Amino acid sequence: MSEPIKPLPDTASPLAAAEQVFVHKHLARGLELVGGDFRFSQAIGDDEPLLAGRLYDMRALQPGLILHRAQGRDLQSLHSQVLQQPGIKLSLLAAGSTEVAYGRRRYHLGPQANATRHNQAALVALAEPDTFSRDWRRGREECKISITLKPQWLEQAGFGMLNEHARLATFANEHMSERSWLPSPQAMLAVQQVLQPPPLLPALQEIFIQSRCLDIIVEALSLIAHADAAAAEPRGLNPRAQRQLRQLQELLDSGAADEWSLQAIAAHVGSNPTSLQQLFRREKGFTIFEYQRQRRLQRARVALSQQGISVEEAAAIAGYSSAANFATAFKRLFGITPRAARG
Repeated sequence: MSEPIKPLPDTASPLAAAEQVFVHKHLARGLELVGGDFRFSQAIGDDEPLLAGRLYDMRALQPGLILHRAQGRDLQSLHSQVLQQPGIKLSLLAAGSTEVAYGRRRYHLGPQANATRHNQAALVALAEPDTFSRDWRRGREECKISITLKPQWLEQAGFGMLNEHARLATFANEHMSERSWLPSPQAMLAVQQVLQPPPLLPALQEIFIQSRCLDIIVEALSLIAHADAAAAEPRGLNPRAQRQLRQLQELLDSGAADEWSLQAIAAHVGSNPTSLQQLFRREKGFTIFEYQRQRRLQRARVALSQQGISVEEAAAIAGYSSAANFATAFKRLFGITPRAARG
């Protein structure tokens, strides 16, 4: 039987009320599912606190489909490394920031990772065993999930059998291949739901988590499967429209335009409101302001669950003057009330 995780003493962090402290043996649990040889850059005592937070686990959802969840704060400044087995790796940050590397390829992830870059995901393939490393920074917080798709899962799912999956096979079999990925609001919502699933019976909650992970996987694998085709046939978009769409996505994801008018947003990317709105709706399936509203609601949910703020404060973050209207929109998007999201 595993030893209970010790509670962390009181601290000023907004996560403190529900925190646990994790030591080396807790972080090593389940690593055999993706690799092994877990080590740190300096000697670490068996009971030396390394991470404080609400959640840290790794488990197989299906044979060859591995989920890792982490929701906490670094207690040390050091470097860790683990040898990872082949597979397609998806890492998504819901909040905070992190610095990681697959082999020699480094990633700075998270909405707070860089003031001008808001990269929330990494999508990379290991065709052979290679190292995964992470830089720890005392006091830095992160809320993330990582999904590993092993070759056996891809084979069982049928991706190695049909010609139309050739791009996926090429990606998976080319060591250190990667794709640039800006996760959709729906994918980031799924990340939040995986980190904080609704209160269900254990078996139903497991099904719920699997379903959310599969939604994320569909988006990532679709990006890989259609990347070359999209580059060759950009769905009728001319270079100017492609540039505008890319600049718009980066602007909206940065949060800088949260209070801007559509006129100002369009002027920033060199377009007009009508054309830009039509372009974004055609390519994304919803309007610019719908996209912004979802992003603000996601930020409000993070603040509720991680900082324990009031519903009124969360409503202000999401841009609502009425807490009741905020609660209605929140439940429509996430399926739970803001008070339930506070845990």
